[in-house]
Amino acid sequence: MESVHPDGLHRFRSRPEPDARTDRKAATVEKPSPRQQLPADRYAVTADGSRGNLSGRLIAIGSVLFLIAAVVVTVQYFQKTSAATVNATTSGFERADDESTLRMFVDVTRKNTDTESYCIIQALDYDKIEVGRREFLIPPGGDRTERYTVEIPTRGLPVAGKVYGCHEKVPAYLTEAEPR
Repeated sequence: MESVHPDGLHRFRSRPEPDARTDRKAATVEKPSPRQQLPADRYAVTADGSRGNLSGRLIAIGSVLFLIAAVVVTVQYFQKTSAATVNATTSGFERADDESTLRMFVDVTRKNTDTESYCIIQALDYDKIEVGRREFLIPPGGDRTERYTVEIPTRGLPVAGKVYGCHEKVPAYLTEAEPR
């Protein structure tokens, strides 16, 4: 593009002379501030520019409280399971000759052998339904781990046995010499 300079010389230029339509500096358009660009309803921005969304704060506080409660429950659960003082595992079982009795072999491990404990064991049928249950007393003394043989009378055909649980707090009916 050729233009005539005021001194009369022809000069070539690569850009046209600025005018109001093309000059960015000449045409000043006010940009809205970032607060004006955001729709207030969508982003919960109040007229004074603060975020006044109470429900969002309540959800955040509720989430934090829920996480704290979940951590507390989890820690208590693991403390309780690791603090078990009496554990038992099934080491085998067999059906007795009369077919209505299950003979179980149970390995009991105790942290404190000076106190008496007890365990509950179950006899199960093919559908894994309990058909017999037996509680047996473990007297104080002995080795830390001992094997007990317990016979469970059943009301059906027993095919399996399992340990229900053990504890050191022995119920009174297991220690009474004469039942009431």
